[in-house]
Amino acid sequence: MRTAVLDHRGAVCTKCEYPLPDDESGTCPECGTFYTRQSNAAFWGVPYTKPGAQENQDEPSEPRPEEQTEHGNKSS
Repeated sequence: MRTAVLDHRGAVCTKCEYPLPDDESGTCPECGTFYTRQSNAAFWGVPYTKPGAQENQDEPSEPRPEEQTEHGNKSS
């Protein structure tokens, strides 16, 4: 079951274990249990990510052009 939970980023019904759609909240189409993505992620012990969010937000992003000087450093 752990693999299914991880595959769906915690979007699995806590009652019947049905894979849930990518909605922030709603009712399980299988058993009718109300859910929120955040509470389901907490229940299953997986990190909460909003639907459509980038998978890995730990990677540094490229600095915006206005944050760089000609040497690539942030100006003071």
